[in-house]
Amino acid sequence: MQINLRTRLILSYPLLGAVVGLLLAGMLFFSLETMERQFMDVYLNDELQQFMARSDHIGESHFGHLSAYRTAINQGPPGLGFLAALEPGHHEIVYRGRDYDVAVGEAEGERYYLLFDDTDFESREHFLETLLVGGVLLAVFASTWLGYFISAGVIRPIRDLAQRVYSVDPAMESQPLARDFADDEVGDLAAAFDTYHQRLMDFVNREQEFTADASHELRTPLAVIRATAEGMLASHVLPGPFRAKAERLVRSSEDMSDILDVLLWLSREKPDGPVMDAQTDLAGELERLVATRRESLANRPLELELEVAAKPVLASPSAAVVMVMDNLLRNAIAYTPEGRIRVVLGENCLLVEDNGAGIRDEEQQRVFARGERGRRAKGPGKGLGLAIALRLCERFGWQLSLSPRPGGGTLARWRFR
Repeated sequence: MQINLRTRLILSYPLLGAVVGLLLAGMLFFSLETMERQFMDVYLNDELQQFMARSDHIGESHFGHLSAYRTAINQGPPGLGFLAALEPGHHEIVYRGRDYDVAVGEAEGERYYLLFDDTDFESREHFLETLLVGGVLLAVFASTWLGYFISAGVIRPIRDLAQRVYSVDPAMESQPLARDFADDEVGDLAAAFDTYHQRLMDFVNREQEFTADASHELRTPLAVIRATAEGMLASHVLPGPFRAKAERLVRSSEDMSDILDVLLWLSREKPDGPVMDAQTDLAGELERLVATRRESLANRPLELELEVAAKPVLASPSAAVVMVMDNLLRNAIAYTPEGRIRVVLGENCLLVEDNGAGIRDEEQQRVFARGERGRRAKGPGKGLGLAIALRLCERFGWQLSLSPRPGGGTLARWRFR
């Protein structure tokens, strides 16, 4: 699960508060325990020495929280016989629900016991522990509240910058962003984006100039070719075989002009919807395309079959439709040195299946990338045809896929509805 920046900032404050609070509470508790132990050891030792030095040899004495006992060696005080098992020194015991610090000493065949009832002190110590835990929780709550409000101020300029960036048109001149932000990391980010936007705008301008120049310069020779071919056809003196070639020149020049329009439209920023309104008869265009491809395969042991099960009409420019179908045919031909290619046109989709080299699972998406070709491709190619076909499908809302064909080969499926 991805956590946004503000949430990470908010969480860092209570985490820091908990760590610092626990560290301070631990240090304070350790200091109190150490001081208590040192104080109690010194106090009990002094009292025990004084009791052992008394000359009246009294066997039992009680004053305040202290109780002192003098017994024979290896013998415990009355009612506290279990203390006889303790070694000389200082001990902590719990007896009948109360806490005692015990000092044990031996001298001249006698054993001395000094018991200090520190139950009240232990209760205060537990209360202090409760206060320390409450202090840590309070620190966590306060740091969370502080982090919530501080993070809002930290994130605000980043969100403002993001909203400004979203509204920037890469092809349009805009006001610099850096001047509206403080001279800090966010300001550096805004300045970097200003530099990037300027470079991007220069690139867009160069691309627009190139596409406009290419469109202008290419249309002139296309018009010349078309006019020359039409003039040859109008002369009525052209021999029959050459008339067919001249008619093909006219059709090819028209196709090139339409393809140029589609490619220029495809290079622009994606519009709300297709801006080129047209009605295209898929069956007619496919039959003409298959006939052209059959001519180019005249000298190859490769059969191209066409099955028209329906005659759909698409509200799309014919050049875009022909480019998708032609790229699928060329891809099948490139991977099928011999055998058969079957083309089936239905009401909703076009199928192109071959019995060629086939396609691997890891190549089904990779071959649609620009400059990528299958490992078993035959003949020249730059790996651009399927990439262009996929871009056209994405613009018009079509679907394009390649998959292994049962029995070997590749199945291309173009869904246009």
